Amino acid sequence: MCIKHAQHLKLSDIGIPYMKHDIDHLLQQIPCGIFWKDCHSIYLGGNKIFLKAAGFNSSTDLVGKTDYDLPWYEYAAAHLASDAQALSGHLLINAIETRRQASGKVGNIIVNKSPLFDKNGILIGLIGSYMEFNEQDAMQQAILRHEISLAPQQLTCLSLVIQGMTAKQVANALGLSQRTVEFYIALIKRKFNCRTTTELLVKIYLAQNRGLSITSL
Repeated sequence: MCIKHAQHLKLSDIGIPYMKHDIDHLLQQIPCGIFWKDCHSIYLGGNKIFLKAAGFNSSTDLVGKTDYDLPWYEYAAAHLASDAQALSGHLLINAIETRRQASGKVGNIIVNKSPLFDKNGILIGLIGSYMEFNEQDAMQQAILRHEISLAPQQLTCLSLVIQGMTAKQVANALGLSQRTVEFYIALIKRKFNCRTTTELLVKIYLAQNRGLSITSL
C-alpha cells in the first residue's frame, strides 16, 4: 500500500527520531549520496551529493522523476530491479550498480536500499545510500597486483559476507562463535588493506573484474 500525494513527503514526516536538527538538514551532512523514492520508484528527494550527480540544484527539480529521466537512464532497468527488492520489504546491501553522472562520467557505485515506512508501519517507498569507488585508486591497484590466499573457513566467511550476511548470521550459518567470525573478517580486511567492510567489498568486486584469484590455502 502506498500513500497518496507522496511527492510532498519529507522524511521528517514519517517519525524518524531526531534531536534539534531537521532530518532533511541532517541528510545534507552525510558524506555519501542519499535518495528516497515512493513505492512506484518515483523520486521524492535526495541530498546534495545525489542531486549533483543527477544534475539538479534542488530536490524540487528531482521530485516526480524516475531513473529513466536521469543521466543514468541507460542503466535504469537494473536500478529499478534492485528497487523491487527493497519495495518487497527486504534490505539490499552492498550491491554494485553502474551510473552515468550529469558530467558524463560513468562509474560504479556500491549501494544500499531499505524499505521506508510511515509512523503506522505502512510501506511508502524506499530510501537508499551509495558511495562511489575509483578503480584507479593507488591502494586498490596495489592489492590487485597480487594473488590473495585465505584459509578455507575464511574464504567461506568472505563468501557469506559478500552475500550481505552480518557476522552474527555467518556465525550461525557456520556453527562458529560470533567472535571467531569477527576475527576472520578482521584478518581478511588486513590482507586487503581495508578499514571497513564496505571498502573490502569494493576491492573484492574490483579483484574479480580484473581476474584476481582469491584462493584457499
